[in-house]
Order: sequence, then C-alpha cells, then structure tokens
Amino acid sequence: MNAPHRDIAQRLIDIGRRTLAAARPGVRVVHGTESESLVNDLAEHPHAYVIGCVMDLQIPAERAFAIPLELSERFGFFDMPSLARLTREQCREAMLYPTRLHRFEYMGDRLYSAIQRVHRVYGDDASRIWAGSPSSTAIEKRFREFDGVGPKIASMATNILARSFNVPMSDRSGIDISIDSHVIRVMPRLGLEEEGADAETLRNVARALNPEYPGVFDIALWDLGRSVCGSSKPDCPSCELRDVCPTGRGLRPAQPALSESTPRREPLPHSTPRPEPLSRSATAPERLPQSAPRPSLSGAVEDVPQGLRDALVTPRHVGKVLESDKGLQRAFYALYEYCMGLAADVRLTDNKTHVHFKRFDGSSRLFAKVKIRPRPGKMNVSIWGGSSMPLGFARDVRALDTPDEDWELGISSASQVEQAKSHIKQSFRSA
Repeated sequence: MNAPHRDIAQRLIDIGRRTLAAARPGVRVVHGTESESLVNDLAEHPHAYVIGCVMDLQIPAERAFAIPLELSERFGFFDMPSLARLTREQCREAMLYPTRLHRFEYMGDRLYSAIQRVHRVYGDDASRIWAGSPSSTAIEKRFREFDGVGPKIASMATNILARSFNVPMSDRSGIDISIDSHVIRVMPRLGLEEEGADAETLRNVARALNPEYPGVFDIALWDLGRSVCGSSKPDCPSCELRDVCPTGRGLRPAQPALSESTPRREPLPHSTPRPEPLSRSATAPERLPQSAPRPSLSGAVEDVPQGLRDALVTPRHVGKVLESDKGLQRAFYALYEYCMGLAADVRLTDNKTHVHFKRFDGSSRLFAKVKIRPRPGKMNVSIWGGSSMPLGFARDVRALDTPDEDWELGISSASQVEQAKSHIKQSFRSA
C-alpha cells in the first residue's frame, strides 16, 4: 500500500468515525421513533432487526427497517412464538395488503423463511446469532444462511451490529465492505482501484487497507456516494477529500472516456408495429407548444415530506433528474402521493427513465396505467385507461399526436399538476 492510499484510507476512517459519533445508535427508519424503537430493540425483539436486514433488497435501507413495525400492526403481535405459527400464505398476504410493503412480491416467502429459521435454528431468539462474542466471520456466515441474504447484506448486518450496537465480537477482520453502487463508483474515483473492478477485488482492496476491520470504510464510502460523489458528475469542490483524491485534483476523469475505437451500439429496429393513432378526444388537454417558454416548477407544490422521499424507490436516471430540480421533485412526489392514494390496489413499478402506476381488473388484466417521466425542466405524464387490456400491452385510448408519439401532458406549472391529477382520477375511476 503506497503513501497516497494510506492517507486516503485514514481520511475515510476519520469520516466514518465522525459520522458515527454524530449519529443516533442503531439503525434509522423512514417512520421515525416508533419504528426505530422496535427494530433497535435487540434485547426484546432481536428478530425485528434480522427481518429488517432480510427486507433490505433494492429499496432504501430506511424503508426496509420500517417493515417490522408495519408487520406488527398488521398482525397485531410481533413476539416470536406467535410469528412462528404464521403460515406462508399469511406472510404473503401481510406483505401485500392493504398496501405493498416491498417492491418484490416474493418477499412474503422470504419473511416466512426468516421467521421459521429463527424459530427452528435459534429457538425463537435471534440474538443467538451474535451471542457469546463469536468471530465476525461466524456472524456473517449465519446471516448468509437466511434465504435471499448474500454477501452484501450479510456484511452490512454484521457491520451494523459492530459499529452501531457495539455487539461484542472476538474480531472484526471478517467484516467486509458491502459492495453497492456507491462503493463501486467512489473507490475507483479515489484511485484505490481501476474502473470496472469486480466485487471481490474491491473487498480485497479494503482488506489490504485495514486488515483488522475492512468494513470500517463502509459508512464513509456510502456517505460520499450519496452526498457529493454522484453517478453523473461528482461535486468535487464540496468534497473534503478533494486534496487527496486524484479525481478531485483533476488527475483522472470522473467517468472513463469512450474510446474512438469503441463500437457504438446502433438502435434496434422495432420488432412490432406501433398501434394506429386514435382521434384526439374532445376532453383531452392540448399538448403544450414546444416553442412556448416553460415557467419554473419551483414552489409549484408544497414541500415533500421526508418520509415520502425515503419511501419511494426511484430508478437511477429518474433520481438523477429529480436531484437537479427541487421544484420538479416536489411536483413528482405530489403526483406519486396522489396516484398511490387513489386506490388500495395501485401497483408501482419503475424503469430506468420513468415510473408506472397500474391498476388491474378482477381477471388480472391491466386496466389503467399512468407513466410519469421526469425530464430536465418538466415532467411528461402519459395516461392509458378506460377499457381492459391484456397484461403487457398498452394502448392509449385518449389520443396520439402521431404514430410515433404517445399523448402526454408536459407539466411545468402548479396548475398543470392539478390538471394531470384530474385526468389520472378519470382513468383510474373507470377501472
């Protein structure tokens, strides 16, 4: 390990220690103190922490650790002997109704499996996973034995026990960094490894930098990735490591440059023809003229509650657009809250560039759909609805400008947010 790497490693350790010293003990959740009191109660409800870790799959961690409280309210209990008597179907139903607690439907099976493992292997006492000052490697191995828990979640679960709960362990050398998008992005920018390095290579780098506790870098890398070292363009002037970071000092690009010899992918032709355009409905609002100046969305909608921001899983590109425009962010979350509140059976799905809200009829056929796509300076809202359609096929029953364009409303003001709500309500009500 060379001198620059040693300096960066020590600075990362210092950031992590400072962040932990200022934070509340335990884990943070989206709903606040009541949820935290349950999931952080390792003495009476250690299984709440374990279930929160199992739920931490492609949703914000704060949301995952709020699920145990939601389940306790739906079941009316949360003691392990009672949970162990639940059937698989009851676990599935609790995760889906009256609203979905997780983006993946199969998490009901993961919940059932986790409860049964705590019941059978640990005698209804999840704290036996870490009791008796075992090695960090042993604790991580026990977490990995839960259905759906891989190296990343197992490392995270063990690391939180060590750094936030101060659970006694014989060593911390077996606690690796949890490889996520922030670690994959920040470590190469710091010059600690080359772009494109795989997960095991990044773990080995952390082990070499601090063999006694490789996972010590987790919180600093995660915090830098979320706050200043974004995926599109890092905010180097605001980063406290800019004096030792080769990217911050301009010695390496934030993203690898595309070589002139790199073949560029040509767009694939459409394999199926687009539906024929329908006549414009008399009730459909006119598309905003593309040449007309668009007023700013800033201040168009009231401030977004923190809990709502944390609860929604936004795709990477959607989140990137929203981060750059707070007014757009407020409008987006206003429509999100409105769509999810229209009916209990509204399902949320996302893609790289947009979010879908869907309703289905009694035959599991897609009945109404709203697509919201944030773009710089505005939001496009497309609406399908009014008659049942097969799952996986959507036809805009309102209007199409041309065969190549969906009907959509370009939102750039508060009045247009309300206009979109009106049309969304009309579509969903017909379902």
